[in-house]
Amino acid sequence: MSAPTWRYKYSTKTIPPRPWGSTSPHTAPETEIPMFKVIAFVKRRDGIEIEEFHDRWRGRHADLIAQSPATKGLIRYEQSHRSLRDYEREDCPFDGMATQWYESWDAFIDMYSDTEYQATVGADENDLFDQKALVAVFTEVEDVIVERPE
Repeated sequence: MSAPTWRYKYSTKTIPPRPWGSTSPHTAPETEIPMFKVIAFVKRRDGIEIEEFHDRWRGRHADLIAQSPATKGLIRYEQSHRSLRDYEREDCPFDGMATQWYESWDAFIDMYSDTEYQATVGADENDLFDQKALVAVFTEVEDVIVERPE
């Protein structure tokens, strides 16, 4: 299987397959989007307890992303952790959601193509997350429907 190609108005780049196991197909819009978000629903890898997962995701994984030089085009990174009480439900397969804001498609592709990023952040993702359960949605910047003053 060849690597997916991202096509948009001003350039075409190919992102290499993620060596740590993700095989999800990626597509890009045919028009330029100067900034976009990736919303990823994540599940912990088998054998990792709930509290250990959240501690590692908040700690080591967050630190690796924050410290990686490859994330220079990453504008914002948010983690939304599933509440412990919500684990009483059995109908939700995910442990949380990560939201990443990028300045451009190029910034996203450059980050994931970076060998240092793959060796550190990518390796940690493979150790922490169930890559086959990952669901990612590529979005434009949101339309705010309700925003109440504080």
